Amino acid sequence: MKENQRNFNISVSYHRQRNEKWSMEYYFLYSQNDYFPSFYDNEKELDRFIFTGNPETIFEDTTWDKVQNHEIGAKIHYSIYKNQKINLSCNMGLGIIAYDGKLFRLSSIQVDENNVIYSYNWFQVKGVDGYSYTAGIFPGLHVDYKANKNFLIALDGGYHKTIDNGYFWNFSLGIGRKF
Repeated sequence: MKENQRNFNISVSYHRQRNEKWSMEYYFLYSQNDYFPSFYDNEKELDRFIFTGNPETIFEDTTWDKVQNHEIGAKIHYSIYKNQKINLSCNMGLGIIAYDGKLFRLSSIQVDENNVIYSYNWFQVKGVDGYSYTAGIFPGLHVDYKANKNFLIALDGGYHKTIDNGYFWNFSLGIGRKF
């Protein structure tokens, strides 16, 4: 996520302790990321942005993506460090992701003798009508702090890699209840 414009992430999970070191987590995650600029649908504004851009950086400046993910899966946690208040674990997950997205890329530009852009070509890739589905693996780290008898505060992070070469990083702060 380079330009956190319209990003949102929420998940629900259930952890089941199997023994002192091992636990299972079952989860659902929704995330979205949209860094298309607000002027993207205005052709004149899009042209102005590209034509007045720096030819050396315009390809990077117009790398825009939008994605929505729905992910359901399970993770196996192994506790690295555990005491009465803190539990630090590494985990490996498997899951199914339904995603929908699009991207915009410049494919070429033409510049004049003053190094000013006067023409460009672009492409946009959209998902199929509706969501696409894929499976993936998700390694990560998780730490939770037991604030009182039943209340937990957690930090969770991981790398989500799909079999069709999609990926994203996810870091979150969580609250939970122990029962």
